[in-house]
Amino acid sequence: MPILTPYDALQGTVECYLAGVDLDALLDDPKSLSRLRVLRAARRLAADKGLSISMEEIAVAAELSRRSVFRLFDSRDSLVAQALAQIVDDYDETLVAAIESSEPFDVWLTNLITRLYELHHTSGKAMWQLTASDDDDLPAELAALNRRRRDNRHAFTQVIADAAWHKGGGQGSCPPIVSDACAATISTFTTRSVVDDYGIGIDRAVACTVTLLTHLIHHEGAAR
Repeated sequence: MPILTPYDALQGTVECYLAGVDLDALLDDPKSLSRLRVLRAARRLAADKGLSISMEEIAVAAELSRRSVFRLFDSRDSLVAQALAQIVDDYDETLVAAIESSEPFDVWLTNLITRLYELHHTSGKAMWQLTASDDDDLPAELAALNRRRRDNRHAFTQVIADAAWHKGGGQGSCPPIVSDACAATISTFTTRSVVDDYGIGIDRAVACTVTLLTHLIHHEGAAR
C-alpha cells in the first residue's frame, strides 16, 4: 500500500469531512482508502489532461499498480465518470449554499455569479470537454453523467432566476425573459468565451452580468 504524505493525509481528511465520510471507518478499510486515493488522482489528471487519461496514468499518479486500480474500478470510463461526478456534486453543493445566502440583492447576486464563474473557470479540462460533448460521442458512463450534469444545470438556472427575481423586488412568477437571460449569462460556455476567448477578467465579467441582470429585473418589475 502506498505511503501517504502529510499533504495527502490532510487533503484526504478535508475531502472526507466535506463528503460526510466517517474518517475512522475509512482508515480501518484499506480498500476504501485506496479508492479515495485513485479518485483524487483521476480528478487531478482529468483536470489537467482531459477525458482521454488512461488507467496507466491514473495508477502511476495514485502510486498503485494498474491491476490494483482495476480491482477497485470495473473500467476506465467508470472510474473517470465517478471522479467527475464528485466535481458535479461539489458544484451543486456550492450553488445551494450561495443561493440560500440571505445577503442583500446586489451582494447576493455578485457573490453568486462570482462563485459560478470561478467554478466554471477552474473545473478543469475534462469538465469542459464533457460539457461541450454530445452524449452520443461519449462512453455510456460519461454520457449518463453529462445528462445528470445538464439536468442539474437547467434546474439550478431556474432556481437562480426565481431567486434573483424575488430578491430584486419582482412580484409574482419570474418572467421567461429573466430565466432566459440567466441561462445565457451563467452558462459555462459564456464563462469560457468571455474569460478565455476575450481575455476579460472574472471580476469584469461578473460586473457585466450583474449589471445586465439587475437592469433587466428592474425593467421587467416596473412593467408589471
